[in-house]
Amino acid sequence: MFLQVSIPKLEWLELSSINIQKIWSDQYDHCFENLVTLNVTDCGNLKYLLPFSMAGSLVNLQSPFVSECEMMEDIFCPENAEVCGFI
Repeated sequence: MFLQVSIPKLEWLELSSINIQKIWSDQYDHCFENLVTLNVTDCGNLKYLLPFSMAGSLVNLQSPFVSECEMMEDIFCPENAEVCGFI
């Protein structure tokens, strides 16, 4: 069973050294509208940081930082790509 979490007041998020292929769900893109800082470090299997559909929802994001994510191809997954597989 996979649980999805909604944290609408979250302003700062750091993900480090976790074995994931995706972070976000398109269904909950509005739940991160207060996010100001996003740090992602050493997430080796992550190909894309965000689904393209979330771009307009992250209106307060000022400090995205990505480091040591060897598999990352781009920040945004192409809008029509099946390869993203966001949950």
